[in-house]
Amino acid sequence: MTKSSHWNCSKGVEVLGEMSPAFAEILTTDAIEFVAKLQRTFSRQRGECLQRRQERRAALDRGEALSFLSGTKEIREGDWKCAAIPRRYSGSAGRDHGTNRSQDDHQCAELGRDDLK
Repeated sequence: MTKSSHWNCSKGVEVLGEMSPAFAEILTTDAIEFVAKLQRTFSRQRGECLQRRQERRAALDRGEALSFLSGTKEIREGDWKCAAIPRRYSGSAGRDHGTNRSQDDHQCAELGRDDLK
């Protein structure tokens, strides 16, 4: 592998780190320009989301409880059931997910961070 800071880069883009010839198949000029356009377009919003995520993580670390969007209350408390959870998915949830499961009646809801406020 070779180190490179200029790999099929468009203006203002720098690719850092170890680079192998195989990266040329993935890091095409079009791909890099697409990612650069996304960054230029959504940088501010992405930064705001990351800031809110850090603030929420700190609040959870301080012991604050999870809260859910009020608009999802009807769904969470509704009279619905899903199919049985396949065995391969019945383990504990990862850090980034909250899961409410009842094995007897298979009512379950899996929520990602975007569902939490």
